Amino acid sequence: MTRHNDFVTWAKGRTDAMGQPFSDWRLLRYDDAGQPLRDAQGHRSYETQAEYLARKAAPASAPQLELF
Repeated sequence: MTRHNDFVTWAKGRTDAMGQPFSDWRLLRYDDAGQPLRDAQGHRSYETQAEYLARKAAPASAPQLELF
């Protein structure tokens, strides 16, 4: 999501009021329809900013490419 990209870019090198880096904040995961992903217990699913960036940078696998 673009708002995650904007936040991750903005967060680099900044700290919150408690002195903790914004880059430590977790990001909510969304499905393709824009709904928050949930785990087996119904809790929203979060990921670290590093996990988000790695997932966005990963190349599409062969089965994904076959869909297009």
